Amino acid sequence: MKTYFIATILFFLSFSSIFSQDWVETRSDTFSFKIMAPELLIKKKKEAMTDVGNLNVVSFGLTPKSENPNRIYQLIIIDYPEGTFHPDSIDLKEETIDQFIFQSAQEEHSELIYEEEIFTNGMQMRQWRIHNNEELSIKSRLAITGDRVYILQVMSDITKSLNEDIDKFLDSFVKLN
Repeated sequence: MKTYFIATILFFLSFSSIFSQDWVETRSDTFSFKIMAPELLIKKKKEAMTDVGNLNVVSFGLTPKSENPNRIYQLIIIDYPEGTFHPDSIDLKEETIDQFIFQSAQEEHSELIYEEEIFTNGMQMRQWRIHNNEELSIKSRLAITGDRVYILQVMSDITKSLNEDIDKFLDSFVKLN
């Protein structure tokens, strides 16, 4: 019986390694981060008009190969004008985070499933999940450091929204410096 149990474990370990993928690191010293993903993240830039003026928005993202359980992996970085988030302005930071969560649910015609405060890799973050009418799930994390906002997101079908790769991506984010 013991031999059968060990053989079964070895079979499943070898079977799962066939499908496991080596993840690659995307790193930016300019934006002070590193993160792991199934493939190298592609960088894009755009400008967004806001109440505080035009903001530069940089995203690093990918639409993975079809065998991946997730549709999109993404990191969005927004640099606000210097001094926007004074270290003592906790209320402004909380209001900004609340606004991002509210907007993500509104823009995606979605339902907010949960939100919570987490502490990971030395950073205080807010995490939330929304489900939208198209049967998609988006799990997000947001942190504000200095005058920079980092938003991490993974989009998947609701039926695949609990796969391990979502947290593998989100947990791999490390703020440098």
